[in-house]
Amino acid sequence: MQVDLAADLMELILETFSEISLEICSEVPEEAEPVMVLMKGANIRKSVRITFEEAVHGCEKELELVLKDPCEDCHGTGAKPGTSPETCPKCGGRGQIVYTSQSFFGTVQNVQTCPTCGGSGKVVKEKCPKCAGTGYTASKKKIKVTIPAGIDNGQSIRIREKGEPGVNGVREEICLLR
Repeated sequence: MQVDLAADLMELILETFSEISLEICSEVPEEAEPVMVLMKGANIRKSVRITFEEAVHGCEKELELVLKDPCEDCHGTGAKPGTSPETCPKCGGRGQIVYTSQSFFGTVQNVQTCPTCGGSGKVVKEKCPKCAGTGYTASKKKIKVTIPAGIDNGQSIRIREKGEPGVNGVREEICLLR
């Protein structure tokens, strides 16, 4: 009788790992409350050319940018007028999915952003025709920017709350580069 150690070892490994299970918790416990997720939008970067004299003394510039504003038809919800976003069925409105797995070391839980709602906890069944469900419309806007005296090449100016809108209305900033 010949012993095949490689086969026995492989069988042992397969038996061990076949007992490890992975549960995807798509149901949220009743006591869990939905959490509103606030995510910042992206910064807008814009290069500005100024003369040496403008850099020394400072100046005011008018910039034309494409900025996003909440859609007037759906008021930023992304849902068709007359409807409203619904609670995400996958995460129960929490915006997160908890994955639980059993290992040699015990139970391990991983929390990830819900792929269905993107972390907002809401899904739009009927999308707004004006903004295609994004909740925002883009338009060209002119803004005045004060360039301080003494600014040097490579420096930037930050204009808070004028950048891209994020989830649930948190705007980021515009970065002007010289």
